[in-house]
Amino acid sequence: MAAPIEAGEERRCQYFVERKKRYCKLIPGIGKNYCGEHILFSSNVIEFSDRKRIPCPVDHKHTIYEDQLQKHLKKCNAKVKQNYVYYKKDINAGSGDDALEQSEVSISSMDQDHLNSIIFKVKKCHKDAKIMLRDEVLDHEVFREELDNSMNGISARKHLLQQSSLLGHLKKKKFLKNNTCFIEFGAGRGQLSHWLQKALSDSTDVKFILIDRGHNRRKLDCYHRNHGPKFERLNLDISDLDLASVPGIKDKSQPIVGISKHLCGAATDLALRCLITFNTDNNGSTSESKRDIPKEENVKVNDQEVNEPIAKRLCASSKDTPDKRQVSGTVFALCCHHRCNWKNYVGKEFFKEMGFSPEEFRVMTRLTSWAVCGTKKNDESDHLVNDTESHNQGNTSETAQTSLNSKQPMSKSDGMNAEERAEIGRQCKRLIDLGRVKYMQGHGFNVDLVYYIQQEISLENVVFIASKSVKT
Repeated sequence: MAAPIEAGEERRCQYFVERKKRYCKLIPGIGKNYCGEHILFSSNVIEFSDRKRIPCPVDHKHTIYEDQLQKHLKKCNAKVKQNYVYYKKDINAGSGDDALEQSEVSISSMDQDHLNSIIFKVKKCHKDAKIMLRDEVLDHEVFREELDNSMNGISARKHLLQQSSLLGHLKKKKFLKNNTCFIEFGAGRGQLSHWLQKALSDSTDVKFILIDRGHNRRKLDCYHRNHGPKFERLNLDISDLDLASVPGIKDKSQPIVGISKHLCGAATDLALRCLITFNTDNNGSTSESKRDIPKEENVKVNDQEVNEPIAKRLCASSKDTPDKRQVSGTVFALCCHHRCNWKNYVGKEFFKEMGFSPEEFRVMTRLTSWAVCGTKKNDESDHLVNDTESHNQGNTSETAQTSLNSKQPMSKSDGMNAEERAEIGRQCKRLIDLGRVKYMQGHGFNVDLVYYIQQEISLENVVFIASKSVKT
């Protein structure tokens, strides 16, 4: 049932989007009640006229006028992307039950005993895994002048501090060097690459490839068009990116470093699989099942003993002299675990071995919002205040930082206060991250999870650092 149109919304399209439980936000033409996309739903003969709208044959998610079909096909964004040599539909999407992903999970409607049983499993698995992250807030000298600039407001300073720490970690891992290709996933405006270029201004053979499925205005790439390092944007979903076919990569033998701030939800899994697929293509073919479903044994991560796939040994021995076009490592600031999904997730086998079902994984992704949502007026437990643009966009979740100091019991929390509920959300996040850690370990990487910035600056303050293991 459509909700009543709120005051001030009269000039907006009157088509009710059932999936989003709101009216379309597009502005219709003068004298019309529906936007061009939804005009076919109009009962007004004059408004609808005699022009027929049909679904686009390339992408059925949007419609076009039938008499403009040929003109539209020449510029349709969906068709343009399909013509890219590096476009390969769902190459990094993983496998899973699509029907499972389509059903909604609502914490507020769950049986309390069932929810409590999942929370109990989360606490036990988190304790058994002995996940302990260290604080490691670093900085980089390229930011010092900008951080001293009094013109920067609180929000701008927060972003600068985070970017400074991320570059500090890149420097510590010795990723900041000449003859390197940096790939920024979910690049947005490209701020991280912008500062990285400044830090490498003396380098002569550095390339930046910025990947984002959205179109971002006021991009910072324009500052570097006349500089030595080359900036290149790829406008497509990470899920469809065949990295080995990108001309700027396949034509050069440069080690690759993946970077991002923040890489939202499932985009982290898509990016990790994209990089591993690239390494696998260079080292010889390996089936997707072998990449995603490894066997396990014990190993230490962050000085803690966890399980590690035996596939690590297989990958390490698959080729004695790897191609120079290999992934050296990644530095991903993580966020928005509530946007993770089972199909894209790279740690499925790890979760299964912990005893979690795909349905329970989806509940855990909803519980992760407890770590950042704090206390709200109506306390809708599964409402996400840090919802962001899209799973491929950089995310600024600082806007989600609400108070976590309330002692009031919360609904669907069985009497837990805000601090206890936030801790459960953080434990769900870390278990999801641990599945990613083990996936990368299985492909010959050393992995660290550290707090790269203070919680007061960002509640999403964990960075995922992977570096290729060195053979001895």
